[in-house]
This record gives sequence, C-alpha cells and structure tokens, in this order.
Amino acid sequence: MPLSSLLRCGTVWLGSALLVATASGCGRSTIDPLLRMRVAQKPQQRGCVQTSSGQPLDAETLRAGGSVRLTVARRASDGSRELICDAVGRVPTDALSLDLGPGERSGLEFYGEYFDDSGQRVASGALLSLPSSSGGMPPTLHMYETEGWSCPPSKLRRARGFHSATALSTGEVILVGGVEALKAQGPDVFGLIGDVEVFDPRVGSFLPMASQTGTVSARAMHQAAVVSTSGTKTLLVVYGGLTGVASQPALFVPDAPTQLRLMPGGVAKPGGAELLVYDSADRSLSVSKLDVGTHQTGLAGGAALPGGGLVVAGGAQFNPQLPFSRSSPAMLSSLAEIAILYPSASNPASSASSTFASGGGTAPWLLAPSVTPLSATTVMILGAKLPPDAGAQPQVQFAAGLPSAVQYPAAVPAMGPSTVFHTATRVGTPLGSAGSSSEPGLVLVTGGFVQDSVPPYTTRQPPSSDAVRLYTVSNPAQPSGAPSYRAITPYKPNGTCGVADGHYRAAGFEAATATLSGKQVLITGGTPSVPLTGCNECDSDDPAVNKLLCVLKQASLFDVGTQALTAVPALQIGRLGHQQVLTADGTILVTGGLVRLSASGTEASDDATVYNPIRRSPATPDPNDPTTAILKDSSRSGLDEVAACKRL
Repeated sequence: MPLSSLLRCGTVWLGSALLVATASGCGRSTIDPLLRMRVAQKPQQRGCVQTSSGQPLDAETLRAGGSVRLTVARRASDGSRELICDAVGRVPTDALSLDLGPGERSGLEFYGEYFDDSGQRVASGALLSLPSSSGGMPPTLHMYETEGWSCPPSKLRRARGFHSATALSTGEVILVGGVEALKAQGPDVFGLIGDVEVFDPRVGSFLPMASQTGTVSARAMHQAAVVSTSGTKTLLVVYGGLTGVASQPALFVPDAPTQLRLMPGGVAKPGGAELLVYDSADRSLSVSKLDVGTHQTGLAGGAALPGGGLVVAGGAQFNPQLPFSRSSPAMLSSLAEIAILYPSASNPASSASSTFASGGGTAPWLLAPSVTPLSATTVMILGAKLPPDAGAQPQVQFAAGLPSAVQYPAAVPAMGPSTVFHTATRVGTPLGSAGSSSEPGLVLVTGGFVQDSVPPYTTRQPPSSDAVRLYTVSNPAQPSGAPSYRAITPYKPNGTCGVADGHYRAAGFEAATATLSGKQVLITGGTPSVPLTGCNECDSDDPAVNKLLCVLKQASLFDVGTQALTAVPALQIGRLGHQQVLTADGTILVTGGLVRLSASGTEASDDATVYNPIRRSPATPDPNDPTTAILKDSSRSGLDEVAACKRL
C-alpha cells in the first residue's frame, strides 16, 4: 500500500521532538495533535544529569533522516488487542497523520519506532493510554534507545535507595519509602523516608501524590505488591523492612566487621503491614494499617503473587539501638516464617487477608532469602542457613497452596553457594501465559553475600565460577526435593583483577529483572568484593576503592535460550540497593539506589534511567517487542508493508 494513501494531513516536525497529528478528520484549519513522539536523550558519564531548569544537559535533536513507524491498537476488556493501523513516515519530509475518525479513543495504545536510514531500529516506545489531562499539551510517546540506556524526562522527586518500585496495571510505577544519606552523622549512615511518588509514562515524569489520606510509615528494605485493581483504584500491600522515625539513623556501615555490610541500628525496628489505595484518576493515596498482630520482619525476602498479593519469607527480629552508635548495630535474631497477604474474599477491592506459616521446628533461619513464584500457587524460597556452618549448602523451601491453603514442607539442601541478598528471577514464558504451566521452573540466581562460618560472620562474594547459577524445578506446580543446579560461566571470568578486562564481578545488592518475553534477565549494579589485600573488584574510577560500599556500573543480560551471560552497555552511574521494574511497553525502569559521587561516602540518588532490550535489527520478530503479538505477522520487518487505519 503506498504511503500517500495513509498520510492525509498533519506534519512530522524535526527537532527535539516528533509531533504526530492524529486529528479526527482532514478539514481542520489548524494542526491539533493527539500525541507527540520524542526520542529520549542518552545518559552522560554521571547518569541522567539535569540542570536546575530541568532540561537534560545532553539534549539532542533527531537527525535529519530516518523514518518513524506508528502502530495503533485497541485494547479490549479481556486484554486482547485489535490492530487499528500501522503507518510509516519519513523524517522530515513526509506528513504523518492518521484519520481515525470521530469515535471513542479510550483503550487506544500507540507504539512508536524510529529507524535510521540503514533500516536499523534506533529507538522505540509506547503510550498505552491517554492521560485525562495533559495541561493543554499533547501527551508524549517517549522512545528509548534500543539495546541501550536512555533518560526519562525527569528525575525522582526525592533521592532514595532500598525503596520499593511496583508496576501498576495503568502502566504507572509507584515508589514507596527508602533511605536517604544523613551526612551530619558521618559517611554511610542512612535514615528512613516515608513518602510516595509515581512514575507516569504518559508524561514521562515522577509525580507527587495530589492528595493523601493517612501517613505512610518511614520504611526501607520492605516488600510491596499489588493486591487487586478495580477501575482506576489499585490496592497495594507493604510489609516488613526497617521502620522507625524518619530522618534518624537506621542503617549504616558499622565501624567493625559484622554479619552484613549494611546493618540496622539506631531507630530501626522490623516492620508490619500497611494498605495503600492509589487512584490514578486524581493521583490520590489512602493509607491504612493492616492488622497482622505481632507479626513483623526486617531483612526478609518477598515476591508478588501472580494472582495478586504478596509472599514474604524469613528475615530477622531486632530492637532499636538507642542512642545511635556506629559500634552498636542491632543484634539479629531468628525468624522462620512466611507471610502471605492476599485479596480479602469479602472485599477484594479495598482490603486484604493474611496468613502466617511457621514451617514447624524444621524451618531454618533464612536471612534475606529470595522468593520466586513458580506457578500461580507455588513459590521457591532460597537462602543461607544461619548461623552458617563450615561448607554450608543453600537451603530450599517450597510453599504451595497459596494464597490461603499454605503447605510449607521442610527445607532441603541444594547445590551452589549459600548466600544472602542475592537476586532470583524466574525465566521462561511469563506466568499466566499459554504454555507456562507445562514448562519446568527455571530460576536464575546471581550475586549475593557469602557469610563466614565463624563469628562475626563477615560477608564476601561467592567465587566467580558460582556467582551466576540456574536452578531447575521439574514440576513447578507440585515442587519437591532439591532443584537441579547449573553454574553459568560468567563472561571473561579468568581475566585480570578489577574491571580492566570487563568480566562479570559477583556483587551483593544487585538488581535483576526479566524482560517482557521472560526469556532474558537484566542484571545491574551491586557492591563487589573489596579485600584489604588481593583482588579489588571495584570500578577503576570509583573514589572509594578501599571501602566496603564501592558501587558497580556493570550491566549484564542472561539469555535462557543460550544459557549465557553477556555484557550490555554499562550503567552511567554505579548503584547498589536500586530498584528495577519491567514497564508495560517492554522497557526496564531503574530508579535510585546508593551511589558514590565522592570519597566521603555513599548517598541516595534521585537518578532514573531506562533500558530498552528491543533489538536494533528488525529482520526477525522480537519477543521483547510488544507489537509482535499485536501484528501477528511473522513477515513484518522494519518499514515494509503497513495497514490502513480503521475508522473509530
């Protein structure tokens, strides 16, 4: 179909943004765009730096050339998508306007791609719903560099690390709590924060709550998940972590070796549960306590349940250590239970129920274990038995019958290093998708800390040969026994010390996220081994090469098909305790974390960046490209044949 039959009115402008007019007809006297398209800027050496005016320092315009593709689909109430049109225009010579007709535009989704003159996909993105109000300006479809990093239009409203970041069905991401640096207390001392902000991809910005009822507890290292969604309202549950008086010492690096590199102390105490009701219509938040009796935990692991709700395992009990002293971290004591917080049968839209399983006398104490859903009703809990024994193996527990009829069998030893604060990510077809129920459960585990078997149980990283490991559960719907184990050889594992040869370095406090297809996992950041003598694995430009909390810029991608770990472009700023979340358009949003900008200590960051895993080459369908399932055309490639628009 010739391009001229698709492009009826409107203009594509060349500059810092592409503006695509999508008026209801061609008889209008002025151009009135429904949306605009913008290619995001690339980060600089120190991340997504912005000036006081809010404009990126590395603002750049589109090149005079290339093409833009805009795919429009309509989402039905059952989640299915109908292709409305698929149009291509040259930059800047062609006018690109889609005559969709005067019909209702709710449920429309817009997918944009920018191709260079060689036909490579340079950037892509999506606008999955139109905002109810955009301040008189058309909403923006932000396109992010493929196979690389880009900057969202704004920073976080508040610097934070060890917060939670939860994706909502609206496409928004809600950030809760975290820690901030208390520089007056000396280096590497952090206080808790309790405020909430939301990332809205329709405007590409982090926004405060327009109104709030109730107070969110100051909290960090907690777990958060969506319980249910009803209309514009989302019910979330937040549980565990460190809580206490805001902006007072609660987490720090002690002045002598202890169980963890970061220890609770000062005002910190284990956290209970809260319910948050977020209304995307007016960006309001209602906060209430969820009565869980005496149940509370800190330094636990957790995961969202596929059907809504949260499961949290292990952790520790401890008491505030007042007055605060760097020589007085909290004494951690055993907590061997799992907490399940799930939709209430009587009122699932606004309340939640809870169940707590102790596991009996056979349950080990697992500090900061991982919790990974294997099916709609089962999870795998993996962690280090504490106190550690010489040559101790990691412990695996399976919880079944979730959310309410919990079965919690005894733990069994597994192969691999015994770690705390590692990442664990399910790989394979996303849960709930066709074929996922029959697949074996594959769980990729990376990094973490190995604890010495003698007091004070100080931490180090696992050896590089076992830093990345893959566990396979043959029957994820009814798991039992130890999973099979395979160590994944890191790229360039036997090179020189440090970052010089680009090898993967085992790290604690990393972040890991599966891509849209579930077939790849992005792993970033963390803090590596920093021995007094021997191999120091810090980045060469980190100003704290002899500190326990140097931070890494490394980024890696694991592919389940090849079962290989490869390097991808590094972060522009090293981080630990940051959060990653898969967004609805297939990109991965990275927020906050602890960074080191000087030798004086780590500090929380307000930096955010976006990784786009979609391939640059459009030669074959990309499972991480959300338009692949919509177009359902295996021959679709780049800028070839396009479909005429349907009238709404």
